[in-house]
This record gives sequence, C-alpha cells and structure tokens, in this order.
Amino acid sequence: MIQFILEDETIPKTVYWQTIYEILKKSKTQYDLYVPFEDITCETNWPTLNRVSPFVRGELRTLNDERIINYLHTIIEFALKNNQKQILCINNNPFFKMGAYVKNIKNIIVADINLSEFDRSINKNVISMPALPINCNKSTNKNNRREYLISFRGKNSHPIRKYLEKFNGNNIKIEIINEDVNIDAVENKNDKDYIDLLSKTIFALVPRGDSLFSYRLLEVMSFGCIPVIISDGWILPFDRSIKWTEFSYKVHYDLLDESIEYLLHVDDKEIEEKRELTNKLYAKYLSTPEKIIENLLDEITKL
Repeated sequence: MIQFILEDETIPKTVYWQTIYEILKKSKTQYDLYVPFEDITCETNWPTLNRVSPFVRGELRTLNDERIINYLHTIIEFALKNNQKQILCINNNPFFKMGAYVKNIKNIIVADINLSEFDRSINKNVISMPALPINCNKSTNKNNRREYLISFRGKNSHPIRKYLEKFNGNNIKIEIINEDVNIDAVENKNDKDYIDLLSKTIFALVPRGDSLFSYRLLEVMSFGCIPVIISDGWILPFDRSIKWTEFSYKVHYDLLDESIEYLLHVDDKEIEEKRELTNKLYAKYLSTPEKIIENLLDEITKL
C-alpha cells in the first residue's frame, strides 16, 4: 500500500503534482511504498494551483528555493532513518539530476521524466517516467488516411530542430515557430495548427528541445503517428516494459539525413504494423495519467 509522508504546507502546489497525488491516493497496489506529500521539483508547462508557473525553461529555479532544498534534505533524513522503507520520489524537473543527488541512498526510487543513460549508469534505482500528457487526442479513430509522410511543428529550442527545415518537401512538413505550441493542461486549449498537422502525419518527428525529454512523444502517439525520436542519450519511458524499437525509430543526430531517406522508402506493410503497435502500446501504458501511474508502480516491481 502507498503511504504519504512529510507534509509541508510551505511547498508551492502544482496542478501536475496534485494530479499524481490524487491517482496515487486511490491506488490499490499491495506494494509497500512511501511517497512525499509535496512536489519536490516544481516543473513545468503545467501551472501552479494559482495559475502561475513555478518554473521557467532554461533555469534551475528548484535549487534556488530554500523551501525545496530543505524539503529534499528532510526526505533524505527520513530515508536514512528508515532504511527498510522504499521511498518513491518523482522528479519532473528536466534540469535537476535527482538520481545523482540520492545515488548513495538505496531505498529511494527516483522516477524521472528526463532520464539519461549517464543518470542510470550512476544510479540503477531509477525509472524513466513519461511526463504526464498535456494535450492528447481523445479520439479512438487513429487510422485515417494521412497527407504527410513526415512532419514536425515546434519552437527552435535546439539546433537539431532548425536543421530539420532542410527536409521540407512535398510530403514532409517542418514548421519552426517563434513561440511555444499553445496548449493548456487545465483549460484544454490547444494549437489547432499543431493538432491538424498530427492528424495528417504518418511519421512524427520528436526532436529534443532544451532538455532530452519531450511532451511531444505522448502527443504524437495519441494521434496514431509513428514516433521518430531524435534525442541522443535519452532513456525512453518505461523502458523495462515497453519495447520501443518494435514500433518507433530512435535516430542519432549524425545519421539524421540517412534516417529521413530511409523513412521515405518504408513500405506500407511496415507502416501499418508500426502504427497498429503504436496505438496498442499507447493505450496500454501511456494514454491517461492513471495508466502512467499504474505502469510506474509496475516498473517499481521490476526493480
């Protein structure tokens, strides 16, 4: 069973963490697990409960907040004093290396949305967790005919994204925009151009931005697009459970030209098989916050 520990009213409240908390609270798992009451990292595109974002991309504000630092130290003290108890810490700040921070404390499990190969090399007690979906397709019809073979729409937040423009062509559409894709997790607002593009795409590019992970991964899968992930060193979500190589493509930066050329010649049978498996695995593991938390708990048992 899950028990919540170390309540602290001074920590900023976020919609992201409130969502996780409510799902964990209802969990029927028999696994003994202790979870901090509060959001220890305060990421995000998700707002705080007072509609103000606690986090700005490119800034590690978490570790500049004395309240958060004190809370992290409280968690570590609890873990050291209760070394028979398994403590789950969810890190949803892409610039805070929580796994490294607690690498010598074996009873803390870290679920991280931005887990790198290096992170896991220094701490095996970590799980790659997908960021909770912000804006995903709720329709079950994901097999409609597609106008574009390959597409991407997003902000120029990493050189690899700008590089993608060179591939624009008849059935490839790359749109680099000056602002963030306009979506809202709470009010369900979205970027209509982005939604329209995904609904017409077969292979959706998922390039890294200012961090390794991307909300785009779950978004493109929700539209039945085959993900083409361009993020060297990122350990993909739930990698102990999901065989990403069976339905997606992970492309090294240096082989991007050759990879795009390969996608131009993928036959219809391979496309059909990968789209079918994309839809199946998305529905099973990633389609709702509840599914994500359910599979997070399952990943913990695999440790």
